[in-house]
Amino acid sequence: MAALLPLFACGGQSGSPSAPSPAPASSPSGSPAGSSSIGLEGRAVDSLTSLPQAALSIRVEDGSGGTTASDGTFSISTSAGQHAVTLSGQAIVERQTTLRAPASGVVVSLIPATFNLSAFNEMCRSGEAGLQRWDAAPGLVVIDAVLEFASATDASYTATAERLSGADRDGLVADLAWGLSELSGGNFGGFRTVSTESPAAGTSVSFFAREGSIVVARFRGLRASTGSMGFGRWATRSSQVVAGAVLLDRDTDAAAGSLRRALRAHELGHALGWGHVTAQTSAMNPVVGAEPNAFDRDASRLAFLRPPGNTTPDRDPVAYSVNMQAFPMVWGAITP
Repeated sequence: MAALLPLFACGGQSGSPSAPSPAPASSPSGSPAGSSSIGLEGRAVDSLTSLPQAALSIRVEDGSGGTTASDGTFSISTSAGQHAVTLSGQAIVERQTTLRAPASGVVVSLIPATFNLSAFNEMCRSGEAGLQRWDAAPGLVVIDAVLEFASATDASYTATAERLSGADRDGLVADLAWGLSELSGGNFGGFRTVSTESPAAGTSVSFFAREGSIVVARFRGLRASTGSMGFGRWATRSSQVVAGAVLLDRDTDAAAGSLRRALRAHELGHALGWGHVTAQTSAMNPVVGAEPNAFDRDASRLAFLRPPGNTTPDRDPVAYSVNMQAFPMVWGAITP
């Protein structure tokens, strides 16, 4: 049940912040020589528990830096502008990100060293592009006609005369909505929209051209042709997932019983951008059986605390800033 390759080519490459430059000579105050000293204040916390992280080293690219206090707070004298910053310590996974100075009240979340990073990488950062995820809740499109399976890479499929019953459709939507919450770390409480399409028998159904939505259908002959119970697929632009698809074998999905919800959640996970996990028990194990567990929920929640393009061990894209300042709203003159 491997996730298929993204339908759309990524529009950009993610990268890691530049390595910190050699520290310049410091003034007696500890700020870089020849610069105006300003404040950069914040707090370092555990991403999963929000507990403060003490005794961490903070290194700023201009040579300034500091250490977090017992309550996780830090105060650094540095120069104005965007700075590549590295936070490190025994209790956490080293994080490289960007902070804008001056600033106060900045919260920097960190991955605890005890978290299964290998499993997280498999699930959420499986490709060279790093983390790929949805930025907003997708819509859900249910095809109520059973489709004729030919190939997993076909762009469209032929509708048969067989239909999902109302109970089948409602159960499918309910299971996918549950899986969406579980595998988005609670960030998506439901699909943006839910719609049903009823193509006439014999018509061609475009399956991989629904940007902003996840399309789902049962397929006749999928397992007989591939040996798999289902497939999930996602499409990205610049590491942001923008479309998804779930293909379920008709006979398996109809008769799966207690396994049905796990199968649906697994394939939905692929449509959300998640890969297979082998490093620990997960709903995304290659052999379907487990429903989303504590690891899956934590991994998904952590993924939504990081920008698309975040790479291992915990490096944010160069263009991303934890405390990106929003531009103020400016009113123009009143015009008759």
